[in-house]
Amino acid sequence: MKKYTLICLLLAGLILATGCDDKADDPVANVDNTRYLAIIGFSTLRLFDLTTNELIEEPLGLGNAPNWAIPDGNRMYVINSLSNDINVFEASDGVISLAGSFDIGLGSNNNPYCGVLTSDGDLLVTNLMRNSVSVVDLVNATITDVWATGVAPEGVLVTSDMAFVLNTGFDFNNLRHNRGSIWAFDLETGTRRFTVETGMNSQFGTLDSQGRLHVVCTGNYDNVTGEVRVYQLDPFDEVDAIEFNAYPGRIARGTDGTMYLAAGGFELDGDQHGLVLTYDENTLGALDSIATGTGALDVAVDPETGRLYVACKDAVQLDVVEDDAVIRSINLDDPPQALAVWSFE
Repeated sequence: MKKYTLICLLLAGLILATGCDDKADDPVANVDNTRYLAIIGFSTLRLFDLTTNELIEEPLGLGNAPNWAIPDGNRMYVINSLSNDINVFEASDGVISLAGSFDIGLGSNNNPYCGVLTSDGDLLVTNLMRNSVSVVDLVNATITDVWATGVAPEGVLVTSDMAFVLNTGFDFNNLRHNRGSIWAFDLETGTRRFTVETGMNSQFGTLDSQGRLHVVCTGNYDNVTGEVRVYQLDPFDEVDAIEFNAYPGRIARGTDGTMYLAAGGFELDGDQHGLVLTYDENTLGALDSIATGTGALDVAVDPETGRLYVACKDAVQLDVVEDDAVIRSINLDDPPQALAVWSFE
């Protein structure tokens, strides 16, 4: 087994044990523009100005083990897995600041992981270690419902009337990866419509320009490598699968139809560079991979410029990619864990 397997488990939110709570400092970031890349580190939020292409100097404090960011107009929500809460950041009058925090509910060892906004303005949050999804009323900062899911859910996506929860199938008792599943829920009623078994360790997903669901099955970080399974929605059926000789994780869709997958490349495994896998959403054929800084954990695409941004944890840097090559590497103080493009008025 690769010696970096345990670290990969940590990064997948299975045994999160780092991060600190800097929320009491209540810092602010002074901003001039309205388009930013949010860089989620172990304990801080950094903002990269997509207009000036420069980092904002002032970092903002986060909760314990921040894992996922959800932009929503002038607000952005950050899910913290160990402090079991959500930070609410707000942009107003040239300042971005922490507007508040609230507990995600269900007590300790919940490990809230990913989130997505619904058309009704609720936030769906997967609870990795509770096999559930919390429905969060953001107006009142309350949990209005909890849906039972498959084993160890991570990713969650929505269409106009449905939510798709991606369950990894991870066995916490034996620390073993298994085949995952998709659980589809009716957004209006919260009832489960159907369940589909997927590949090994299905973690993340996205929707393409044709409305198809792309599910990233990472593999087991050992003898089973990763793949992306593609499903049409109506009727729900698997279209194809793209196999990789690597362990893909978080996914982003490019403006030209290229799909980008953060695929690690870790120093403790002896890797010399990080790795981003790519494929064409139309042909579903694999394209050339991109070498980045070590420890590529997340990818994000600026919808206006088409530029790709890569969070490189081991290298402690943000890589900027154009034409499948890194054109700039930006040193950070806090190892980046997640990215999100945040645009507001």
